[in-house]
Amino acid sequence: MPVYTNISVTPLSDFTVQTQVNPITAIGAWNIQFQVTNRAGGISGLITLSTNSGYINNVSGGTIVNSGNGIFSFTVSGGSMSGFQPGAYFYNIQRLGSGVTTELSLGYLLISY
Repeated sequence: MPVYTNISVTPLSDFTVQTQVNPITAIGAWNIQFQVTNRAGGISGLITLSTNSGYINNVSGGTIVNSGNGIFSFTVSGGSMSGFQPGAYFYNIQRLGSGVTTELSLGYLLISY
């Protein structure tokens, strides 16, 4: 079951999203992707970050914080939001598997001054 959370940020500010899979599950070999789009169901990611067991932590924006307890985080640099106007953008975090995608977390990225 995905975790629904809205994230409030100011333009061009770095922020980190940390979450835990529900129910608590070991995620050591998972491929996990964080994506921001203009709207729910959008297919073109404005920001796309990922992590998996093949990456050193935070190489592609993601870090597995506690593998056994299913905790991971994604750090978004303020510079990657250059050109974003204040408003609501949709984000989702998903597990990417062999032909299967599982929603882990989703909500709105709320950008305001």
